[in-house]
Amino acid sequence: MTAKKCLVYRHVPFEDLGILDPILRAADYDIEYFEVGLADFDIIAPVEADLLVVLGGPIAAYDGSNYPFLDEEIRNIRGRVAYGRPTVGICLGMQIAVIEFARNGAGLADANSLEFDKQTHDPVIYLMKEWYDEKTDTVQIRDETSEKGGTMRLGAYSCNISEDTLAHKAYNALEISERHRHRYEFNNEYKADFIANGMEVSGVSPSGELVEIMELKGHPWFLGCQFHPEFKSRPMNPQPLFKDFIAASLRSKMAEK
Repeated sequence: MTAKKCLVYRHVPFEDLGILDPILRAADYDIEYFEVGLADFDIIAPVEADLLVVLGGPIAAYDGSNYPFLDEEIRNIRGRVAYGRPTVGICLGMQIAVIEFARNGAGLADANSLEFDKQTHDPVIYLMKEWYDEKTDTVQIRDETSEKGGTMRLGAYSCNISEDTLAHKAYNALEISERHRHRYEFNNEYKADFIANGMEVSGVSPSGELVEIMELKGHPWFLGCQFHPEFKSRPMNPQPLFKDFIAASLRSKMAEK
């Protein structure tokens, strides 16, 4: 069997795999961090990697031209979808995967995040404006003019998981709690279009208002989560999504023999 490789798209230098890094290395994976925006995508072969992890990052600006790498990153993810390669998007990584699917799976060619392009006609990712906060038992309200300080959805929140999904198989539970750090969210106005075109919403907040996990039906392992699973992973108790993600890679590797 050839060496196993995990490719990691990193958007800011202080984000990394966290505890997943030593877990992968213990499983004999070579880990390559690709510094998105600083390196040329031509130097990597994303489809060849056994695993692709798209990390988060505080890319907080209203001008997509500041991030010319995003379109290339989206094209790279499209290749992973086409070749059935295990892929996970975390926080911003999930949002980039959502944009990719909107453009190439749901036919929304102009789809984008309002964080990157405030003029987009199809804002599949948008600023959370009103939602129920289970921790404070209040309805949170804000808009683009609100002060940014203290406005993140921050900390541990519950998530309800649908049965017969990758997420349910990994967690073996219908309710979980994971830690969050974000302001932007999947736009539920597009949920029906996504589901009709093969994307499954497998995890939502208890109120059903906020999408937490999305996965691609028919794909061996393609999943995005709005939360940060690396925050709760431990060396002797790795996060369930990470365990299942690695198992999917090993199955794919064995099939190549």
